[in-house]
Amino acid sequence: MYIVNKKKLFLMTLAVFLGVMLTACSGEKPEQKTETSQPQTKEEEKKSDEAHWSYNGQTGPENWAELSSEFKKCERGKEQSPVDIKTSKLEKKPKKVQFEYESTSFEIVNNGHAIQANAKGQKNNAFRLDRKEYQLGQSHFHAPSEHTVNGEHYDMEMHLVHKSKEGKLAVVTFFVEEGKENKTLKGMWSNLPKQKGETSKLTKKINPAHFISENQQAYIYNGSLTTPPCSEGVKWLIFKKPLQMSKEQINRFKEIHSHTNRPTQELNEREVSIVE
Repeated sequence: MYIVNKKKLFLMTLAVFLGVMLTACSGEKPEQKTETSQPQTKEEEKKSDEAHWSYNGQTGPENWAELSSEFKKCERGKEQSPVDIKTSKLEKKPKKVQFEYESTSFEIVNNGHAIQANAKGQKNNAFRLDRKEYQLGQSHFHAPSEHTVNGEHYDMEMHLVHKSKEGKLAVVTFFVEEGKENKTLKGMWSNLPKQKGETSKLTKKINPAHFISENQQAYIYNGSLTTPPCSEGVKWLIFKKPLQMSKEQINRFKEIHSHTNRPTQELNEREVSIVE
């Protein structure tokens, strides 16, 4: 059950029942690459900045582990992200998921790999999974999507990156497909910084609750950052229903950053579950 109060606070409580999905989530045309959760601790940011990495060529994903001793997980890790979600192989496992979001100010930065929106000032943007609370720190985007569904990419992927008091990460993820103009992101899209290091501030707050519709299904699994140092222990919740953005909005983003997705990784012994 979802409970929504859009005037002040969004509270969504899910009694989650995980079942096998028989219908596939349709995807958009596959492309090549996109990026994922950016490092959230100062230590990880420093490690990631010390060695230049990219999404292609000698510094691309296939060579990340060779660029720094801190990046070895990118090659040796057994719980890496992103993954391909096979809807015929989803597991059953009850979960309890809750969101508390409110209107939030964001500062936008082009970090050279992604457009990242850092949450400012709000302390009540919480995501709870199995009674553990994670606070929203930032959001960022990839084009095309990093995760795939039955081998198919979406046009883009949005990550809301949360962190617990213990420093553990959880990423709430939305696929993006071409469709209607996204009015919630309209203000952000009119201020996208084009150059690395460039920043801008939104004049209008955004409530992340607006991205979540009632009675949505979502996939859950354990993974990693999708960028160096590829640290593991990251909880992923990926909504099945994609957000829509206009063709113009998608193209505006791709003019700045495109092909920024890490290829999908082996699932190994992990399970992907479906939240209803």
